[in-house]
Amino acid sequence: MRKLLSGLVLFALIGAGHVLAQDPAPVDTMWTDNFDDTDTDSLGLVNVGWIRFGEEDGLTGSAVKQTPEGHLYLLAGSYSVVGAVVAETNGIPVLDMSDPVKTGQLLKQNNFSHPNQVVSFQFNMVNMRQGSIFVFATRMTQNDTTGDPFPVSDPTEQPAYVLMFDPNTSMMHIAKYEGSYAVLDPSKWTYLGSTNFDFEPEVWYRAKFYLYEDKLKAKIWEGDPVDEPQDWTISAVDTAARVSGKFCMFALLGAPPGGDEVLVDDVVVQGFGDLTPVETISPGIPDAFELHQNYPNPFNPETVIRFSLTKPAFTSLEVYTLMGRRVRTLVWGMQQAGTYKIVFDGRDDFGNPLPSGVYFYRLTSGNQVATKKMLMMK
Repeated sequence: MRKLLSGLVLFALIGAGHVLAQDPAPVDTMWTDNFDDTDTDSLGLVNVGWIRFGEEDGLTGSAVKQTPEGHLYLLAGSYSVVGAVVAETNGIPVLDMSDPVKTGQLLKQNNFSHPNQVVSFQFNMVNMRQGSIFVFATRMTQNDTTGDPFPVSDPTEQPAYVLMFDPNTSMMHIAKYEGSYAVLDPSKWTYLGSTNFDFEPEVWYRAKFYLYEDKLKAKIWEGDPVDEPQDWTISAVDTAARVSGKFCMFALLGAPPGGDEVLVDDVVVQGFGDLTPVETISPGIPDAFELHQNYPNPFNPETVIRFSLTKPAFTSLEVYTLMGRRVRTLVWGMQQAGTYKIVFDGRDDFGNPLPSGVYFYRLTSGNQVATKKMLMMK
């Protein structure tokens, strides 16, 4: 983190909700953390590695640790004129602080989350001072990794979508922010939906945050998972949605010198990973990274896409309309070096047939990107 711009203004703006219909459901679990390995991992670096900011980042007196009871404990410290604490992750299984270069390579090559996700968690606002807020942020983009052995998502620089809990105004909000130090000034956030909710101290609540493309929903309840309400507490649509970024963050923001305390537990991150199986043509190392032209082309309704990878990397293959709207994710995950093929059936992520027209398909593997055009004619 860097030095703060002066001031932190907490501001609650009630936004209009939107009724959402026919939203897809997540189909796989990307990662979970129940914080039950305290005996061997009191700092929360194994199972899921939680990155925190401390003295070397200008944040003094904060704490992020696992408690003997099996919770993640957050204590806000002082960051210039703001009280704050941050714990973030993209779901990386291990943060090996004795080998930051190796861990940094894992962070660069693997994003263990997805911008489209459903996140569930428990939280207990044990001690919240007047004016303090507790937030869960996601779709945070990773810093530029050029020359950086240990990349993170700097919350003072990277944009995010936020589920904000404000016990002082008895409000819960879905919001987003973007811009340098924007996280520190909620009065400048874009509020997409809000609702009243009476929070009590030292009470465990459960929350669920749904993000799929431009659709955003949230719910909150007290009790067990079986007590989850059927209806969403807040529903919204972001007409200027940003669907990128895979880091998520729990944070406390308030007045200095901090002292706010929150417990977090049972974090479950699910994704929309109903992907077409990828067939290996050759497991050997090809001569070059390449995205081949689909065949047949034009096609109706199916076509085959081949691609070659020269090294293991997190790889995605996505289909876009001529206007740049993503309609289908075909590959999403780690792939070894080799040559592969996959069948595109002319349908979107919802299973709906796409209309005739020109589409682009983009292959991203590590820092390598290739794009080609195809035509579907019915």
